[in-house]
Amino acid sequence: MIKEKNKEFGFEPAFDEREIDTTPEEHLYLASELINDGIAFNTFAPKFPGIFEKGVDYEGNLDDFIFNLKIHNSITKYFDSYKLSIHSADDKFKIFKHLRDILGYNFHIKTSGTTWMESLRTVAEFNPELFNKLFEATFKKAQENSKDYYIQLDYEKINNLLKVGKPLDFVDISETRQLLHVSYGIVINEFRQEILETLYDHEEEYFKNIIRNYKKQLDAILS
Repeated sequence: MIKEKNKEFGFEPAFDEREIDTTPEEHLYLASELINDGIAFNTFAPKFPGIFEKGVDYEGNLDDFIFNLKIHNSITKYFDSYKLSIHSADDKFKIFKHLRDILGYNFHIKTSGTTWMESLRTVAEFNPELFNKLFEATFKKAQENSKDYYIQLDYEKINNLLKVGKPLDFVDISETRQLLHVSYGIVINEFRQEILETLYDHEEEYFKNIIRNYKKQLDAILS
C-alpha cells in the first residue's frame, strides 16, 4: 500500500482531460462513492465548461463557467473534506478573480507548465541556437506530443514562424507556446544536459523569470 510507504502524498480524482463537462450530479455521486468506500482524497478536479488549453487564457462562456463553479463549490462545501482543483490553469487570467471570489482559499490550481515555459524563455534569451534545435525537434513530433491534450495548433502558422520568427516569439505566441508546453518529454530526453547548463550559466536571470511569472499569476488571483 502506498500509505504504508509514504504518508505524505495527496490523491486526486481528475476528470478534466475529457470532452464532456462534469455535471453536479456526477461530482456528487463520485465524491460520495469514494468517501463511502473510505478513499481519502485531497482535491477533486471536474471538467469545467469552456476550453482550458495549455499556457493560454481561458476560452468560453464566462457566465457559464461561474455558474458551474458555484455549484461545484457547494458540493465541495457539503462534504467539507477536499478542495476543488482546476487543471491547465496556467495563464487563465479571465477566471482567476472568480476562483478567489467564489472559492476563497479552498482551491488548487495546476500551473507547473508555466515554470517549464520560463525555463525555455531563459534558453531562448541566452542560447537561441539551442532553443532553435529543440523547437525543430518539437515541431517534428507535434502531432504525437499533442494527441493526449486538448490544444488547437495551426501547423501552417507554426511552419511559417519557423522561417521568420525569433526564439523569444515562440515562447509567447499561442500556437508555439502550447506546442512547447506539451513537448516536455521529448525536449528533456534529447536536450537535458544542454538545457541545464544554460540555466546554470544564467541562474540569476532564470530565477527572475520564474519569480516574475509566479508574481503575475498570484497578483491576478489576489488583486
